[in-house]
Parts: sequence; structure tokens; C-alpha cells
Amino acid sequence: MCEGNLCKAGTAGRTPGGGRIQIFVEGADRWIRTDTIRLPRSLDFGDYSSLSVSEDRIAVVSQDSSALWVGRLAASSWQLADEGTVYRFPRDKTGKTLYCNVEGVSWVAQDRLVIVSDRAKVRTQHKRCRAKDESIGVFSIPGVSEVPPSARPHAVPVDQPRAAAPSAIPALRGLFQQRISGDDALLRLAQLRFAQAGLAAEVYAGTPDELDRILPFTPTQPKLPVVHLDRRIDVLDERGAAVVADFATRFAGRVAGFVVHDKPAMAARVPDVVAALRALGGRKERPYVFLEYAAGMEVERFAEIGEGLRDVEGVSLCIDSGHVGIKLAKVLFAKRHDGLALGTLSPADPRLPALIDDVQDAVEAALPTILELTRTLGSVGKTVHFHLHDGHPLIPGLSDHFSFFTRVPIPFAHDGRFSLPPLYGPAGLAQILRTAVESCGVDRASLTLEIHQAEGRLPLGDAEGLFGHWRDVTNAERMNYWLSVIAQNHELAIASFASV
Repeated sequence: MCEGNLCKAGTAGRTPGGGRIQIFVEGADRWIRTDTIRLPRSLDFGDYSSLSVSEDRIAVVSQDSSALWVGRLAASSWQLADEGTVYRFPRDKTGKTLYCNVEGVSWVAQDRLVIVSDRAKVRTQHKRCRAKDESIGVFSIPGVSEVPPSARPHAVPVDQPRAAAPSAIPALRGLFQQRISGDDALLRLAQLRFAQAGLAAEVYAGTPDELDRILPFTPTQPKLPVVHLDRRIDVLDERGAAVVADFATRFAGRVAGFVVHDKPAMAARVPDVVAALRALGGRKERPYVFLEYAAGMEVERFAEIGEGLRDVEGVSLCIDSGHVGIKLAKVLFAKRHDGLALGTLSPADPRLPALIDDVQDAVEAALPTILELTRTLGSVGKTVHFHLHDGHPLIPGLSDHFSFFTRVPIPFAHDGRFSLPPLYGPAGLAQILRTAVESCGVDRASLTLEIHQAEGRLPLGDAEGLFGHWRDVTNAERMNYWLSVIAQNHELAIASFASV
């Protein structure tokens, strides 16, 4: 097992989400690597100190994170069968780490493990770490009842593995627009499907007239709609700021917020961006204005903008999962392959088999980055808006705005499949949603499924009556299919809150 994430040393190896276990068999004169177990991208361990496998059960401990992860292996391969569960070792009364030096773990029963701690480092570790150093502890796994509690006099119960599930699920929005040629019947179809799903809406509008036209079709429950304004609007430009202010005044009480894109030049002008946004805020009667991560600035700079808005009402930031993930993957890949841009590769590229591990390592770094950015902005104490969609940098053209069920077909096998997982997938979405609610709170996590890359046809069924005046319902069925994809991802999101 690699001690660092992505099998790297130093600071690079402490970026969570890249746990790797290498499988070797003994050859005639050397050990031969035959497979790799990729621990879940959602696993936020800073290092990995030991593992134990018993039948289909696998346990991994982290010294840096003072935690245990338990999962299951697939029946016929070295792949994981589930996302597993994280258990934190007990803390002191103030929440500080006690088990600072966990170096070994081994299964002793289906519901119990034994762990061993190394000696505490006198010069670099707090004295509280000495309480559990050079010791052996037996821990039971909550919820597994192979042995009655009365028969475990030496078992020490672990503390709560995670925070309690949120008491309420925040309202989710879906992208609501007429993406396909036709008349208002398509908007009435969207209105019907959103009502059936219980989805709130986010709409695109370039002008006030466009917004006036579409608003009557959008649901106002469970939340007022959010509006994505023209991507060309620049809040650093006086005319652009005036357009946003005019929208906010004109549609106060009818929408919850407006989204505007950031611009490449903003990375070097963070104080000016903060000042421009602060000038748009401070008015409780107006909708929120959210600046979206879109131009690819370093996430640390983007977070600085959020910090600068801490004390002003009505302005905040929008985290776009696809934009952050694709940009990060390209940057990380470029660091390993100087002169070769990830965006120039495609699934059919003959160079891809030799590069695929580096490609996927770069892709897998997206989730921990999104989670850390979410925690950082959540700590500011403001509403944070999220554009949630999936993708992969190997997809030609627009590489994101796909469903979280998307996989990328490839002409060769990788990890036993002729397809690649996307940036996040269902498990990654679950982690993003949970982190958003834990960091921002149910009332301050504003979530939109901004999925629009979905092509197919689906019979209209109960919506046939809306299109009685159409001779050819092809476009109606295409619209119906796209709406079904949004609804499926909405159901996935709802289920995620219960499963994380």
C-alpha cells in the first residue's frame, strides 16, 4: 500500500482522494505487479499506514487522519464492491486527536479489529499523543453484531464515524429551458416534469424580455428560480454591473438569485472584483448575485473573493463542479507531461493506453479539490450556489455538463472495463452534496443540476396532450428524454443524502 495519495511523497501525497494499494504476485526472480486497488475518491485521508484483508473485508488505517476505513472487495476481482465507511478514532473532550500514531491494523473477527500505535514523536507531537502511543487497542465496528456486546469486555467502541445525517434535504434546482426547436408546448412539458419531480428551476436569460417570457412557466416551489445571465457580462465593467443591478431591481421578489461568470483577468484583480461585487450587494430586498467559477483561475484566488464578501449581504460565489474539475485535471496532467495538453487527447488516441493512469490520476484529484473549496467558502457563512454536473477531459468538444451516470467509452480495458468513470460519478455527487450541507447549512446550500448534454428520445406518455397540434413529435421526445435525465439525477441526489 502506498503511504501517500497517488503514491506520491511529501505535500503532493497529502492531497486526499488518491489511495492506492498495489497487488503483487511472486515471480521466478522478482515480484510482479498485477493489479491496483483504487480506494474511493471520497476518502479524505492524508496518508495510509496499514491495511488488513479478511475474506471480502478490507480495512485501512490512516495515521495522519486518525481514522479507519472499512470496505468490501468484489467477489471475483481486486476491485472494491462499495464506497465503504469511515470511522474516526476517539478524541479527547475538546475534539483533539488521541490516537496520533496508528501504524497497524488486523481483523480479529467480523465485527472487530485490533490496531497498534507507534511511539509518539516527543519533539513534534503534542503530549496528549503519548496517552495512546506504543499500545494495542481492540475496536468494534458499529452496526455489526456477530458477537453480543456482553461477550466483548475488552472492546472499545469507536466514536461517531460521521456527523449525523442532515435533518432536512435542501431544495434542488434543475436546468429549465427550451433547448430544442419548437413552441411553448416544450416549456409546458418542462413545467409538468419539474412539478412531478418536485424540482425548483434555474433558467438562462440574456435579456429582461427573455426572462419575462420564461418565468411564467417555471415552478416557484419549493424555491424561487435562479437566473443564469449572459456569459459575456463582466461585473468589472460599469455597463456590465449596471445590467446586473437592473435585473436585480426589476425581478426582486420573483427570483432567488442571478449567476454571472468570472473572467480570466479577474485572477489578477481580486480586490477590484470584491469591490465590484460589494457594490452590487448590501440590499436585502434584492436577489442574490453569484459569481461563478468559469474562467479557470486558481481555486485559492477564487476563495479569496469569497472571503472578501464575508460581511456584505446579497453577493456570494458559485462553484461549478465541471469547470473546477476539468481545469484542475488539465493543470495536473500538464505538470507530468510538459508540452502535452490533456485536451488534445481523445478516447481513440493511440497514445492513451500508455497515459491512462496519469489521466485518471489527474481526473480523480477533482473531488477532493471541490470538497476543500466547499468547506472554505462554507466557513465564510454565506449562501453558496453550486452548478452540479459531471464530465471528463477526454470527451471531445464540451467536456462537462453531463449526467453523473456518464462513463466514457474507450477501445481498451482499464481497471477491467472498456470505459472510464467521470470526474465524480454518483459517489462523488453524494460526497459533494453532504459536504455542501455540512459546510454551508441546509438553508445556505443552493444546488442546481446544470445538466444539458443528454441526447435521446423518450415517448411522451402522459404529456401527449400537450403536443396534439404537432405533426412530428421528434423534438418533443428529445426534450422529454433530456428532462428524464435531469429527473434521474435529482433522484440520485435525494438518495445521496440518505446513503452518505
